[in-house]
Amino acid sequence: MTTNHKPSKRLCTILSDLLQRAEANPGQPVMTRLTNNLRIDLKVAGNVTMLLISRSDVFPSLTEWHTVLRHWPYPVQAIPTQVSIPERKYLKAYWPCQKRFELYLETNSV
Repeated sequence: MTTNHKPSKRLCTILSDLLQRAEANPGQPVMTRLTNNLRIDLKVAGNVTMLLISRSDVFPSLTEWHTVLRHWPYPVQAIPTQVSIPERKYLKAYWPCQKRFELYLETNSV
């Protein structure tokens, strides 16, 4: 996974496609694997987006988390929590869906 500060067009495309699939199938989790064995799970349900990144053996690093968010289709700031099950180690966070957030900004602007 890219850890430099220049956005990777490939990762941007992968995440954009993943988000489009999740938004087209509300409530259904969608998943992709990157070449470095990092798994990205996403679910858009109601007004909430849930992102999980995971590995089978160790927790993903915070650098990987920030890289995913830096390449996200829209600006996101989310602090992940660690979730561990016997098969996987996750970093997980929730935030308001972009469309809902944009509506909030429009209705609360001065």
